[in-house]
Amino acid sequence: MAAGLSSLEAVRRKIRSLQEQADGAEERAGRLQRELDEERALREQRLGLGKRAFATELLRSIQKGEGAVAQRLSASFALKALRNSVSGTSRPR
Repeated sequence: MAAGLSSLEAVRRKIRSLQEQADGAEERAGRLQRELDEERALREQRLGLGKRAFATELLRSIQKGEGAVAQRLSASFALKALRNSVSGTSRPR
């Protein structure tokens, strides 16, 4: 009977040991999941900043382009008005 009790106790110790290993693995998995979530959040934040910087630069380029177009249109209208005044007509074509 003593052999049966000692083998039962050995099984209980093994179960306890496996339960502790499972708990440790669960804790590690939770920690790794949190680290992964943090890394994803940082990556999304970096992408957001990159997108914002890109959008800002794009807007600046568009504004510069609009300014250049406006200058060219003004120059074109001024040139037409000058040509018209030289040719004797009063309104631009």
